[in-house]
Amino acid sequence: MTPGATPSSAAPAERLRAAGPCLVCIAAAALLVAAVAASFVFLRLDFRSLATAESLRAMGRFVAEFFPPDLEPAFVGR
Repeated sequence: MTPGATPSSAAPAERLRAAGPCLVCIAAAALLVAAVAASFVFLRLDFRSLATAESLRAMGRFVAEFFPPDLEPAFVGR
């Protein structure tokens, strides 16, 4: 709010910012985080296996295949 402005004379956007965070937004974000955490528990992922030498080599090969990108007109046209 601008200095000297009363709450009733403030613009709607300024009143919303002064009211604080949106409770629906916070609840939706919390539900999303809970759903992601629950999916990790449900899937029983072993994150240690992602850091093995073999896994890191496979991920490196996968990423390296993107460079240099194939910009041939026939490929890009597909």
